[in-house]
Amino acid sequence: MQKSLARAVPPLCGAAAYLAAWFLSTALPTRLLWHLPVEHRFTFEVHPLTLGADFYGRLVLCLGVGALAATAAAVSIKLRKFELRASWLRALLIWTFGLLLFTSGMYLNILASRRPIAAPLPPGYVAR
Repeated sequence: MQKSLARAVPPLCGAAAYLAAWFLSTALPTRLLWHLPVEHRFTFEVHPLTLGADFYGRLVLCLGVGALAATAAAVSIKLRKFELRASWLRALLIWTFGLLLFTSGMYLNILASRRPIAAPLPPGYVAR
């Protein structure tokens, strides 16, 4: 039982940290790596003034946080800093599922109320 718990807890810690980072980086103004497709470059800021996609920066941030949490949990278990309990696995599953629901609900709310604004045409643009 202890071996299966030792294998299950680190990925669950990583998943919970990934979802928490995704939720917090969306809910709070966070400096992220933005891809600016029109300008063919990347920028690191809270919100660019031009058309941009924050998916790549948010994904890198959340994967890094999840990997750090999973590694920290695995190292702590390996060094026997604490004794594993089955109730922790249940609690981690509930937290991870709750974070998934909150993050999904927040994105549904953001996207449902979104009113996109067309980007202005570049100066000197001539329609053909």
